[in-house]
Amino acid sequence: MKKLLQNMIFFLAALPGAGQALAVQPHLQAVDGVVGAYLDAQVKGDVSTLSALMCGPLLEKRQPLLDNPGYPAHLVNAYLGARYSLVHHQVLDTGDVKAEISVTFPGREPARRQLLLKRTASATWPYCIAAESDAI
Repeated sequence: MKKLLQNMIFFLAALPGAGQALAVQPHLQAVDGVVGAYLDAQVKGDVSTLSALMCGPLLEKRQPLLDNPGYPAHLVNAYLGARYSLVHHQVLDTGDVKAEISVTFPGREPARRQLLLKRTASATWPYCIAAESDAI
């Protein structure tokens, strides 16, 4: 077992970019966790989680909707059966992240969206979502 582990480490170290890919993994997990929680909250109509995950211009823009008592039911109906995947992400010079997601609704073609995730000091969410659009 020890020899297998040593060989595996050697093999991974020999691959071009393997060390970099391993170092980025926790970062990708944080991005995927925030994006996943955001989309899951939309599917469930969880406006409390959405409010916690949004910041800046996006939160200001969506606050009237989040305060509307009928909005949770609207979200549940609008996102019924939706699936998502994180297609690509890019770390910007500021440490913020631009993420491209694919959202698929039943019977429709996948739609691409872009999210701008800003770094936060929060222990709960390492990023907040500051913008969402077709193209940021």
